[in-house]
Amino acid sequence: MNRIVFASSLALTTALSSGALAEVRHDGTWPIETKHVSIDATKITHRDAILRIAKEAGWSVVLRDIDDAQTMDLHLTDLPADKALDVILADGDFVAKRDGTLITISTAKDAAAAVTPPPPPPTPIATATTEPPPVPTAIVAAPAATTRGEDRIVHGGSLTIGENETVHDVTVFGGSLDVKGTVTGNMTVFGGSCHVRKNAHVVGNATALGGSIDVDDGAQVDGDVGVVGGSLDRHKGSKINGRVHKGEDIEIGSASSGGKSLLREVSDATTRAAMLFVFGAVLFALGGDRMNTLRVEAASRPMRAFALGLVGGLVFLLSVGFIAMTIIGIPVAIVLLLGGVFAAYAGICAVLATVGKGLIGHKSDNPHVHLLVGCLLFLVSGAIPFVSGLVTLAVVLTGIGVVVATRAAGTVGKNGPTSAGPYRSTLAGTSTY
Repeated sequence: MNRIVFASSLALTTALSSGALAEVRHDGTWPIETKHVSIDATKITHRDAILRIAKEAGWSVVLRDIDDAQTMDLHLTDLPADKALDVILADGDFVAKRDGTLITISTAKDAAAAVTPPPPPPTPIATATTEPPPVPTAIVAAPAATTRGEDRIVHGGSLTIGENETVHDVTVFGGSLDVKGTVTGNMTVFGGSCHVRKNAHVVGNATALGGSIDVDDGAQVDGDVGVVGGSLDRHKGSKINGRVHKGEDIEIGSASSGGKSLLREVSDATTRAAMLFVFGAVLFALGGDRMNTLRVEAASRPMRAFALGLVGGLVFLLSVGFIAMTIIGIPVAIVLLLGGVFAAYAGICAVLATVGKGLIGHKSDNPHVHLLVGCLLFLVSGAIPFVSGLVTLAVVLTGIGVVVATRAAGTVGKNGPTSAGPYRSTLAGTSTY
């Protein structure tokens, strides 16, 4: 029969005052005042009950090989989180070690073998009912000696977390990350890919900016999973306890709560295209010569610009990452990042104007009209499956490439919009190219 824990005032007062909950030893620093939790659940497993408590209390927990064969009924009302944890673990001999908000639960035997002497013999458990005592359920976690691990930072390379390896925060710039073990902190990838393998465990959040995340069957992420400017491949048997962010869509657990309608998607895409056109129109009005320099480069050598964009973008991100590694360099890195984004958008507008010129150049020489046509074409291509991603990648990298090839249209170095280059000598001060 399932165990039933009643949160009535009489039962809890009797159990807590007599010290007869579980023989759970609390290691580490536990605050005197903890958050109160309330849980009302029927036939809930040990693992899910502990995760519910951890979520309400703001904890991260490390658990492994939890026996979910038995379930319990929980009716807890406004109970301190540490006491609620004792209630869940009432049928065994456990050690709960706290390091900040990270809680590691292991058997007393494992904990004693690692660092501390064995706890005193367990005290008989008082019960408010006449039902026979339940069968003990073992909850096994990673040994306390390896609960945190070291931070890992990799620039422009690959990193593998082995099956028996435990690390804390992991950050990868422009490379790949292969997780087979345990990450007790957050995992972040900039411009690269991350693969969370079967039986791997990420206690914190997993984030990819300009990259991808692949979560295999049997892998577990306790925190949120977010992908911006990339892809997320979540297999059916994976377990993500936090929220999942994919661009603007959000899903909780396995149920999506994004649910944007087709009309909303069209509206958002139109808004982005309109903002891009306005940005480009302002640049053409204030810096027509420099924008013409970018357009000429895009029209003359598009493949070279694409290659330069790929290499230049990666080098720029790595450079910003190196600069940001020191406290003094963080403000400089922020300024460089903002300037790089501004320059990239200027290059994108120049590429779109070049495309528009190729389509309607025989009818109009107005760069604003060319830009408008290019933005409209970019908007339409974004609605085509499989094509939209390739088009976006090509436009972005080519835009970055023309900025690199022209040294930001003469802003950096000696080459300016009026310099005598092989493709720019006769075009300075005009809108013809």
